[in-house]
Amino acid sequence: MEFSEVFWDSTQQVGYISNIKGLYPVFLDHHLTFEEHPKVLEAIVTGENARRILTQDKAVTISEIEQILSTMYPTANVTVVNSAIGDWLSDPVFRGSFIDYSSDLRFGDFERLGDPIGNLYLNGSATSVNFAGGAYFAGRETAAKVIGQLKPSKAINEHTNIFIVLLRILWDMLT
Repeated sequence: MEFSEVFWDSTQQVGYISNIKGLYPVFLDHHLTFEEHPKVLEAIVTGENARRILTQDKAVTISEIEQILSTMYPTANVTVVNSAIGDWLSDPVFRGSFIDYSSDLRFGDFERLGDPIGNLYLNGSATSVNFAGGAYFAGRETAAKVIGQLKPSKAINEHTNIFIVLLRILWDMLT
């Protein structure tokens, strides 16, 4: 959701505790993360609430979110000026998947999940070292690892061709 002004706390995530399980428990602050989205909060919804939201009118969802944020920030002008609702459940790219960490997660597990196997570099939201669940950042981290392994001139051309082929495959999957 995009707002006309930033009224929320200057943290990466803003939590909300409700008596209804999975009802907007976390808001992700895109204002701190993405300079191109300076006034954007992403609401996370899980379980049955996620299914419910997919079937209700978008205006109802926005009203729910504005009401919750107004409760959290009573002196703020909480008005959504632009919004989008993603459908992870039916989107064939995601098929309802969402990362959830186990309680026995240990320091260093993210690094091990993202360790390359030979020349195969793995990536995904679970591999982000600095941002749990941050697929965007995981992609940047993995790209930096790959670029760091490239040798000048000929190797760069060979790797670039492979990268272009992989991008084309990914593009075909997404479109």
